[in-house]
Amino acid sequence: MGNEQSKTIIEEHMPQVRSRLLILLSGKQANELTSTEGKEELAQAIISRLNVPLTENQPPLDLREELFTEFIVQ
Repeated sequence: MGNEQSKTIIEEHMPQVRSRLLILLSGKQANELTSTEGKEELAQAIISRLNVPLTENQPPLDLREELFTEFIVQ
């Protein structure tokens, strides 16, 4: 995240953030996520999903990139 305001918004709305991510991830197949391109597409999809405002009148989030520290595909 690019700034403290974005971090605060994400932290305050963590249940909504988790829900959005779970919905996104549950729609993916393992073969979609095993390639580098698949992971890059997923990272962009996560950013797009989180850029949709979590509340009314929310300032835009400063999300620059999604970084994976672990990646487990079952």
